[in-house]
Amino acid sequence: MVIEMKPDATPEDVRAALEKLNAAKAAERQRKREASFGAWKTVPDGQDFQRESRNEWR
Repeated sequence: MVIEMKPDATPEDVRAALEKLNAAKAAERQRKREASFGAWKTVPDGQDFQRESRNEWR
C-alpha cells in the first residue's frame, strides 16, 4: 500500500495516513492468519472451514 502525501501535509494528515496504513497491515496479517493451516481451530465454523480447505487442495 502506498500513501502519497502532499509536501505541505500537516502532522495530523501524516498521523491519519499512518493510522490508515497500520490498519491495512493489521487486516492483512489477520487475513493471512485466518488462511493458515491451523486456522480452522479458531474459526467459529472451523469444521466447515477445514472441509472446504481440504476440498480445494484436492
